[in-house]
Amino acid sequence: MMRSNMPELNLLRIFTLFSSIILLAFVDAVQAQFTPDGDIHAVVRADGRAFIYHGEEIPLSHGFNVYRKIEDAEWVLLTDEPIYPVINGYEFERQLGETYSLLSDLLNTDSPQSAFLRLRSNSQTGLLASFTMPEVAQAVGRLYIDEEAPLGQTASYRFEIVDDLERPIGQVIEGRAALNPLYPPAPENPEIEHEGSRVTARWSYVPATNQDSRNVIRFQIFYETEENGPVKAHTSFIARTDQQTDYLYSFDVPETDIEYTFSIHAIDFTGQLSEPSERITVAITNNIAPDRIANVRAESTDDHLAFVTWPVSPSLRLEGYNIYRARNDEEVYAQINETLMEPLQTVFVDSTVEPGTQYRYSITAVDSLGNESERSNPAHVLIIDYRIPDPVSVFESRIMQDGAVSLNWNTTEVPAGLRNYLLLRRQIQPQSGISFTQVNSGPLTDTTFVDRGIGGQFFTEGATYEYGISVASNNGSYSDTVYTEITIPDITPPEPPTLFRLAMEDGQRVGITWNASEDTDVTEYVLYRNHIESGRDTLLSAFSTGTRYFRDEMVRIGESYEYRISAVDSLGNQSEFRSDSITTQLKHPPAPVRNVQVAYMNNSVKVVWEDSDSGQVAGYKIYKAEVATGIFEYVGEVAADSREFIDEEGNAGFWYKVFPVDSSGREARTAKATQAIEIASRAF
Repeated sequence: MMRSNMPELNLLRIFTLFSSIILLAFVDAVQAQFTPDGDIHAVVRADGRAFIYHGEEIPLSHGFNVYRKIEDAEWVLLTDEPIYPVINGYEFERQLGETYSLLSDLLNTDSPQSAFLRLRSNSQTGLLASFTMPEVAQAVGRLYIDEEAPLGQTASYRFEIVDDLERPIGQVIEGRAALNPLYPPAPENPEIEHEGSRVTARWSYVPATNQDSRNVIRFQIFYETEENGPVKAHTSFIARTDQQTDYLYSFDVPETDIEYTFSIHAIDFTGQLSEPSERITVAITNNIAPDRIANVRAESTDDHLAFVTWPVSPSLRLEGYNIYRARNDEEVYAQINETLMEPLQTVFVDSTVEPGTQYRYSITAVDSLGNESERSNPAHVLIIDYRIPDPVSVFESRIMQDGAVSLNWNTTEVPAGLRNYLLLRRQIQPQSGISFTQVNSGPLTDTTFVDRGIGGQFFTEGATYEYGISVASNNGSYSDTVYTEITIPDITPPEPPTLFRLAMEDGQRVGITWNASEDTDVTEYVLYRNHIESGRDTLLSAFSTGTRYFRDEMVRIGESYEYRISAVDSLGNQSEFRSDSITTQLKHPPAPVRNVQVAYMNNSVKVVWEDSDSGQVAGYKIYKAEVATGIFEYVGEVAADSREFIDEEGNAGFWYKVFPVDSSGREARTAKATQAIEIASRAF
């Protein structure tokens, strides 16, 4: 089979292209009907016509003959004469007719010639247009319609390319396809709603995986009236998109106040329409209500009336206004006018309100067709009641057994009705701010209240609190505030200091530091010292709250002491002790020994040395290693008054170090390594 030398563009690429631009992917359909060695794709409509597509570009001024054969039969010429595609944009526009305007929108071109060139360029948009509009595919020579296709069989088709003199140029486009009719299913679940002449249609369609609908690419909505048959409701391209099953589209109808019957069709890329969806008949009326009224205002007068005003509605068919009122913020609106207010009457005086009550007002405009606008903005007004309630009397407080504070009071008559008691508290000694805290979090109408303290959990012991109470009436007025005071007993010891630290200073004395207690009523700190060896306990001193340091010089080096400190509050309550222990020691470890000599004689090693700091030394430790740079191991120790050591297991060549040790066990920081030398006993 001869192949075309035109740019290669098989149908598989074309239909994959559709998927990349979000229209339904036709890849599955092509794979089912397209063979790898061909460049033909066939779509058979329910009326028996087979739409035979190819993906090649026909050279300008060239045409084609079409042949068909079944299995091994001979090729049959289907065209009486060659088919020639259009050769310029103006011829292209003339051949498409009404379809050209839809195509022009799709291609976004400004002239027929530019649209024509876009389609011949094999661009994504051009290919999309060719394979979604049969008229376009025919115009550019990419489609032949077989009116007498052998349905149910597999046929081969051949496009033979000819020049402008109808002579074959030796190039063919050839392929095989199964000729099985496919009818797209109808859209489902249609719904129609409208606002005036603006209609919105909703529907659903089977998913893209449905095989019967694999060639459906768009939808068309129709409407009809009693006087006119079906009319296209739009010229726009409503694309069927991948992964989508629910659709919505809005359009305008030419008239209102008549009935329309709407239906929705699915369309495949041959232009074949499905059966219509369920038909829906709707009376399209002028149901557009007047515009919502804004800037509604309401005021309270001195004689307890509500004065409501609003601007005139601009609606041309205005019939009047309705007045709606609600009490407070919870109540729903209720219409309070029995007849419509006149169009120019934009003031309403409500004499049925109650003093001390808040109201919301809203206005609607109504036209001559009975359409009512949305309610206006709410206009709030409080019908002010200026009466002030009397304060409570006999306001008392006492401490309960569980530490809570019981509050009691008497009240007088409240003219506008009692809404709530406002109970306040603040700490005045020691002062903790000047603002009051509201004690009752919810409504309080009883004449007793039990306060369990800060956060409902505690009071500060030893502190004095001031309580205030005021009467709130239903008109929003408050009485004068009445006060009482109470002091909370202090029975809890304070917390000890938060930090207690001991440290040797100059190798002679103990420095003691501590942080303050967390309690605010601490008056002093007491410090004790216990000599651990003797058990003798001593009160060192009592310190004011501003002191955080003490230096104990009455200690002896090398002995152990325990120190304890506690906090004492203003009522004499003493906290638990915070303690720490220390063993006194000099600041620096002993100095290294001098003049170390090591000799091997009489089958043992003798080590001798001289002391450098005998006053600090409590003993000596001896270490040895086989090499000077090796690991030295402990071999023994002697008392402070000794200056020699015998290693019975030593040998000549071993290395030794001598470390002086003080009473706290600290060794000298360094020691010199000395090697054992074999000598005669009388020489050492």
